[in-house]
Amino acid sequence: MRRLLGDPHDDWDAVADELHERRAASVVGRVRPLDDLHDPLRLKRLAEGGPDALEAEFEELATELDEETWAATGPLKTCVLFWPPEECAQLLECYPTVADAYGGHPRQVERTLRELSVQGALHLAVGRATVSGLEAHVDEKGGSPDLPAARSRYAAELARRGLAADWPPARTGPCWCGSERKYKKCCGNPAPG
Repeated sequence: MRRLLGDPHDDWDAVADELHERRAASVVGRVRPLDDLHDPLRLKRLAEGGPDALEAEFEELATELDEETWAATGPLKTCVLFWPPEECAQLLECYPTVADAYGGHPRQVERTLRELSVQGALHLAVGRATVSGLEAHVDEKGGSPDLPAARSRYAAELARRGLAADWPPARTGPCWCGSERKYKKCCGNPAPG
C-alpha cells in the first residue's frame, strides 16, 4: 500500500525487509524486494492474466538467474551455521555482539533444524563455519560479520558450494557436530545434554 501511495518505508518495513532478505538468502540470484513481490498491481496482473501471465513471470525469473550458477547449484538448501568450539570462541572474541545468537550452540543448531523441518523446509543442511571463511565472504560480498544477514548469506554460500552436510544424518551415522559419536547418541538425542 505504501508503494501505491508513494509513502516512505517505516521501521516495520525495514524489519520485514531484513527478515525477507535473511530467509531468501539461500535463493540463487537476486533477492526480489518485498515491495516487488507484494506489489498489488503486479499481483492483479498475474491474477487476471491467467497462465500466460504466470509463464511470463517464470521467464522473467529465469533470465535473472545466471545459467551457469543455476546448473552448478543442484537443489537449493537451507543451511544453518555450526561453529566448532574453537571457531565459536574466536567468533565471540572478535564479534562479541553475536553472543546472543549462539547460546547452547550445538543444541540450538539441532533445535533450529528440527523447527525448520516441522515448518516444511526441504533440503536442510549444516555448514561448518569458520571466522576466516565468514570474513572472506563479507570482504567479497559486503556486509558485516555482526549482522545476521551476512551470516545467512555465508551459510547459503557454503550450501551452494557443497560445503554443508545434509541434515539429518543417518541415526547410526556420525553426528554432524564432529563429536565422532553416533547421531542418535549425540545431537540427535532429544534428551538435553
